[in-house]
Amino acid sequence: MAKPGLRGHAYRKLRVYMKEHFPWICHRCEKPISREITAANPRHRGAWSADHYPIPRAEGGPTELWNLKPAHVGCNSDAGNAQKAKTMAESANPTSQDWGI
Repeated sequence: MAKPGLRGHAYRKLRVYMKEHFPWICHRCEKPISREITAANPRHRGAWSADHYPIPRAEGGPTELWNLKPAHVGCNSDAGNAQKAKTMAESANPTSQDWGI
């Protein structure tokens, strides 16, 4: 199932808009995001990324301006990994409700 929100060219335009109009401060750690690192290596943990927040993309969060915040690539990745771990733990440890008890 496709996730809701923008794709391709429209998403790139949205990212450009965010970079021009939003402060370069990570909303997760509240530290500055380096323009130099972003320009040199966009996949570096300290580079700029668009984080799906408050509704994570994994939970169906749309790729729309209201649901995106600037974040370091590393902070964004760590948040996504934490969400995956939480989901895996919940599915590995079913509750009595899951068993119909």
